[in-house]
Amino acid sequence: MGASGVAKTATVFGAGGQLGYAVASVLAERGWSVSALRHEQVDVADLPQVEEALRAGRPDVVVNCAGVLRHKFLEREGEGWAVNSYAPAAIGLALEHCSLTTVPYVHVGSLMSRGPVDRYSWSKWLGELSAKAACPEARIVQVEWVYGTEGHNENWVLRVLQRARSGQPVS
Repeated sequence: MGASGVAKTATVFGAGGQLGYAVASVLAERGWSVSALRHEQVDVADLPQVEEALRAGRPDVVVNCAGVLRHKFLEREGEGWAVNSYAPAAIGLALEHCSLTTVPYVHVGSLMSRGPVDRYSWSKWLGELSAKAACPEARIVQVEWVYGTEGHNENWVLRVLQRARSGQPVS
């Protein structure tokens, strides 16, 4: 809670993913009022939808954890470019359009964006650039791997354990 005793508010895009879920959970545990938005609720590459979400939430901070993972990027490259590259700019532009330019914006990128070597890592790098272009004050957090204990469907460690327990090949 803030000094006034009023709960701070956060909008977390990508809350259906492992990292977004964890960020939203930690903020809520610490007393924040969290608008945890999943892809089914807001298409982060759709500027009007992002603006609507920000107007509804009037957040004190915005965290973008939305992204298309490497293995899914290869299957759905068009969506991957939109979410990984364009959406970070859309969020920054939406903050400006909603007169929320003083709201801190944190974009979660990838260490793979350092020296991109394939289309996926290029998409992540361009997302970081587009976030900064649209919102120069944006903070970029680069992560490499995310592990957790929640039973999220994208949790690689839990997937490997489930396969091993069921006698399936682990690869």
